[in-house]
Amino acid sequence: MNTSDGWRSCRVPEARGRAGAARTLLDYAKVGRSSVRCRARGMTHSEAVAGLEGAEQQAHLDRRDESAFDDGGRRAAELAEWQRVVQLLAATGGPYDLDADVVVQEELAEDRGREEAEQQRRQEQQRVADRAEELARLGGAGRLDRSVPSQAGDEAARDPQ
Repeated sequence: MNTSDGWRSCRVPEARGRAGAARTLLDYAKVGRSSVRCRARGMTHSEAVAGLEGAEQQAHLDRRDESAFDDGGRRAAELAEWQRVVQLLAATGGPYDLDADVVVQEELAEDRGREEAEQQRRQEQQRVADRAEELARLGGAGRLDRSVPSQAGDEAARDPQ
């Protein structure tokens, strides 16, 4: 779907976490790179060069705007990404395609890896919390004796932090 200014809308990394998860900080540089990639989708080399020139001009104009100084590195990331896309298109000669961009695919794989590691960490925390609850329930009922089999990680469950 195109927006009112003719650009295709793209998914921007979310700043809010999932329910029950800690909030993640917004990576402005990543947002800037993502924005450039969405705008560059389908562009030829000459169109990307025009996009780079427009971004450079806007960065130059924004230097006078005090509110634009603290952008979290987004502007610098956008300019660097435009330059990278221009160089990529000069080498490949075709239109820009996110699916064929090795850098984008590597970043997506890293994001998936981080997300999987975080999910495993949360699952382990939940397992320890469930075991601690079970041990507390057994202890409260007076049934926590040698007949309750010990499991790996019970030390953490017996000593909640």
